[in-house]
Amino acid sequence: MFQLPRSERRLGPVFFVNSAEKSCKDIFMYRITPVLYAILIILISSFHIACEQQVKPYRSARGQSITASCTVNQRTIDAAIQAYRMSHNGALPTSLDEIIESGQLRAYPHCPEDGIPYDYDPVTGTVSCPNHPRE
Repeated sequence: MFQLPRSERRLGPVFFVNSAEKSCKDIFMYRITPVLYAILIILISSFHIACEQQVKPYRSARGQSITASCTVNQRTIDAAIQAYRMSHNGALPTSLDEIIESGQLRAYPHCPEDGIPYDYDPVTGTVSCPNHPRE
């Protein structure tokens, strides 16, 4: 069976050799490099956590802006319904299509979150969003 010469046998993670140059290289490769990798992993994970904390406010701000936009859309439809009532002797429209046909609204508004159309109750004349109910 073949064996390395005694001077190049591996003992643990470090090779013990006769030359000082090779010994320093081995110490770097087997002892220092794993420490550097561990430091690199810690730095990357710390950076990831810091970035995640910086992004959270933007995510909540985006949600708040979508909710605000939906509320504005609902109020716009309410104003169009009131204008329709004024021009039709107090009668409520039977659908939102009547408001568009009468020219009170230019287009049929949808919820900005996922494009779902608003619900309209022709009995009460109220508009609601399935995603963002009014309080």
